[in-house]
Amino acid sequence: MQSAFFEESIEHTLGLVPRQAFEARLEQHYGQHQPTDNDLTWYTLRNAVFAIGSRLSLCRGGRPSNYAAAQRESWLYFENALSVLTNLVFMPSDTTAVEAIVLMVGWPISLPSIAG
Repeated sequence: MQSAFFEESIEHTLGLVPRQAFEARLEQHYGQHQPTDNDLTWYTLRNAVFAIGSRLSLCRGGRPSNYAAAQRESWLYFENALSVLTNLVFMPSDTTAVEAIVLMVGWPISLPSIAG
């Protein structure tokens, strides 16, 4: 999923999320014996990247049925990110929070074309 985000998304071409830093952190996260989601900014960013990336990767082929399935899966990740948005907005934050919020704002409009 993240490869689709970094290879195909408009958001990545704008330089919003540095690929090397994201993938290093993702490897570290999944390398833990029991990954936790205590860091809300990382949780949100990861799910926002997965939401965009899953939609892009599942929409390949351009058929409307692919699009509907992609929207359903993408929404699950976006919903995870959305669940902690209030914390990001009203609690002390960092650049990761800003990256996550910008991706979330763009998620509804980063729809791939279904004409194919």
